Amino acid sequence: MARPESVNNVLQKLQQTQDWRKTQQFLAILEIWSQVAGPLVTPHARPQRLSDGQLWVATSSPVWAQQLTLQRQALKDRLLAHLPDLRLKDIRFAPTGWHTPPPTPITASVAAKVEAMPFHWPATDDPQERLAQVIQVVHWRQAQWPSCPGCTLKAHPASFKRWKCCPACHLAEAGVTKTPLAP
Repeated sequence: MARPESVNNVLQKLQQTQDWRKTQQFLAILEIWSQVAGPLVTPHARPQRLSDGQLWVATSSPVWAQQLTLQRQALKDRLLAHLPDLRLKDIRFAPTGWHTPPPTPITASVAAKVEAMPFHWPATDDPQERLAQVIQVVHWRQAQWPSCPGCTLKAHPASFKRWKCCPACHLAEAGVTKTPLAP
């Protein structure tokens, strides 16, 4: 069996890919956006993605999209002044995507969480050891989940986004006493 590649080799290969460079460019834009856009624009315009040299920016309303479209060359010039290596052809503004959560740049606190993750285990061919490692990761992830305000059980964050409670409390509120899978 071939020996696994070192993390350094994998990271070096990853950093050489075009996707990595685009992601790094986009994260650099996110870091300086409030400086470039200014205090008046920042609460109403948020970069969403960088695709084929086009920066897509979500706006809080169609009026802001129209206003910023008229100012896009000035914003582009300011971005390029801060990031001279940025390959930016144009900036597009639209109210679509405004309610989508913004991408999260890697901050010191996010990096610390990643470092604390139990993903640093030696490679093993033993299925039992591997299963134990996977279970350890699942338990760690579940420990990070928020608690339901109704029953204090941990639940996936998407449940709170959708129902503001865990699935069990949601079913109870809906009057469902027996689930299709329950005996």
